[in-house]
Amino acid sequence: MIPNDAITQWRSIILPTLSLLLPALLALVPPPLLAQTESLQLNGIAIHSKLRRDIYIGALYVTVPSGNADDLMQSEQHKRLVLRVLASRWTDRSFQQHWTQALLINNDEEALATHAESIIRFTEVIGGDLQSGDEVVIDKPMAGPMTLAVNGVELFSLAQKQNSFFRLLLSGWIGPRPPASNFKRDILVAPRDSNDLLAIFNGLVPAAGRAATIAGWLGPEQEEQQEGPPPAVVEAQSNEEAEQTSSEQAQAEQEAARRAAEEAARQRAAEEAAKQAAEEARLAEEARIAEEKRQAKEIAERNAGLKLLYRSNVMKLVYQQVVYPNRAVDRNQEGSVTLKVTLNRDGELAETELDEASEYGLLNQAALKAVRRAAPFPAAPDALPDEQLELLIPVRFQIPR
Repeated sequence: MIPNDAITQWRSIILPTLSLLLPALLALVPPPLLAQTESLQLNGIAIHSKLRRDIYIGALYVTVPSGNADDLMQSEQHKRLVLRVLASRWTDRSFQQHWTQALLINNDEEALATHAESIIRFTEVIGGDLQSGDEVVIDKPMAGPMTLAVNGVELFSLAQKQNSFFRLLLSGWIGPRPPASNFKRDILVAPRDSNDLLAIFNGLVPAAGRAATIAGWLGPEQEEQQEGPPPAVVEAQSNEEAEQTSSEQAQAEQEAARRAAEEAARQRAAEEAAKQAAEEARLAEEARIAEEKRQAKEIAERNAGLKLLYRSNVMKLVYQQVVYPNRAVDRNQEGSVTLKVTLNRDGELAETELDEASEYGLLNQAALKAVRRAAPFPAAPDALPDEQLELLIPVRFQIPR
C-alpha cells in the first residue's frame, strides 16, 4: 500500500509538470484531428431537383440541431454542408449558376459586396463536370478556415475571420428563397423517410479515379500545398502510423471490393434512372404535343365560329342591296349566283368575283352590284388572325308567284 505522504509528494511534482507540457502537446495535434473529435449530428437531408431531374442529395450537419432557420444561420457552432451528386453529369457551369443564383436572391447588396471576391472564387472552384457519386463538402469548423473539398480533395479555403461567408452559403438552402420550399423544410427537420434517403445518400460513392481527376483541377501552387501535410502534422506522425501493416492492406482490399460492388449497384441504379427519365421525358413531350393540338383545335373552332357570324352579317348587308333586274323578271329569268368576296380587316372591299355564275348575265351583274353597294362592311373581329377574309356569298333570284 502506497503511503499518503508519497501520493501527496507525487501530485506536487507531476501535476505542475503536466500543466506546463499539455499546451505544447496539444499544439502538436493537427487541426483536422481536433475537428474530428467534435460530434456532428444530421440536422436534415433533402433532394435538389430541377426540371424534374434529381441533381443532388444535400445534408446539413451541425453540433446542435435546430428546426429554426435563423438560429442555424446565426449560431456559432461547427456546421457542414454535404452534397452527393445524383445526376449522371452536373456541369461546372450549372454548379456555378446554382450557387450564384442562390447567393444573389437570398442576401442583401451589402453582404454580397462584402464577400464579392470570395463569391467569385467559390463559384469558379469546380474545374470540370461533377458525376454521380461525387461528394462536395463545405465545412465551417469552430476554429480554422472554412473549406470546400470534392471527394476529399480540398479546392477552396477561406480564413477564419471571413467565416461569415458560410452564412451566405447556408442561406442558399434555408434562406427566404431556397431551391424549393420542401427542400428547406427537409433541411430544417429531417423528413419521415429520411432513413430511406440516408441509405441512398450513403450508397453514393465516387467512381474509381475521381479523386485524381479532381486533384487535376488544382493549380500548381495549390498542388504544392496538397502534396504533404503541414509541418505540425509531420512532426506528430509516429513511426507506427508511417508503416502499413499487412492487416491494413487486407482492409484496403476489402474496402476496394466493397466500393466496386457499390459502384456496380450505383451504375445499375443510374441506368434505371436514365431509362425512367427518358420515359418521363417522352410522356411529357407527348402531353405537350397533345395540349398544343387541343389548344389549336379550340382556336380553330373559335375562329370558325367568329368567321361564320361575320359572314352572316355581311350576307345580310348584301341582301339588302340586291335589286332584281326588270328585264330579267320580264324574261322570267331565275337562278342562283355564288360570289367570292375578299375583305380587308377594316371591312374595305378588296375584290369580288363570281365563284359560281348563273346562266343569266343580268342576274350575275345584279349580284356583283349588290356587294359593291353594300361596301364598306364592318371591321372583322379582333380575334380573327387573318389580314384578309374570303367569304362565299350565295344570292338566289326567284320571281314571286
